[in-house]
Amino acid sequence: MSQVPDIDIKRLLAEQAQQVGDDAPAALDPYPVERWHPERVYDLPLEISADNTWHYRGAPLTREPTRQVFGRIMSCEDGQHYLTTPVEKARIEVADAPFQILTFHRLSENGTEFLALQPDYAPAVVLDASRTFELHDGVPYLTLHRNLRARLSRSVFYQLTELSTVEDVDGRACAVVHSGGRSHVLGPIEA
Repeated sequence: MSQVPDIDIKRLLAEQAQQVGDDAPAALDPYPVERWHPERVYDLPLEISADNTWHYRGAPLTREPTRQVFGRIMSCEDGQHYLTTPVEKARIEVADAPFQILTFHRLSENGTEFLALQPDYAPAVVLDASRTFELHDGVPYLTLHRNLRARLSRSVFYQLTELSTVEDVDGRACAVVHSGGRSHVLGPIEA
């Protein structure tokens, strides 16, 4: 059984409240990619496939520490994904979303329930008024920092579905979860 990390809901909410747009403030991010503007830009043979498998030069990239660092220096600009350092910016291929939401935690702050979602290789985010699901072809995605998206893993989708209620959204019956005092649509209920 894996150990569940402690999540400080106050810290997460404070960090999200301080964000401007989708860019994390430099004080909260050890990798201030937004402030780095290297002259060298090139294509790196790194691909993240639709099933979230990372490949470097066609071979699976299995080193977790490498993927964690890459996840922290990744950004998406005009639909292109990059790994950026102070001296170089490498364009990579992403078939769908670079991250998956692998787990979530139910938290409470001042009587309000929150869902904190944990992507692989990116900081946890809280569903609230500033962050909600976007549906693409019926699949829920979440926009993280730097315009990066995460897709719900099948396991998390089913777990959230169990917590959901059925509500009318624009004339359609939808599965909805509640977090941060707001309704978040998981998707329409098919008849």
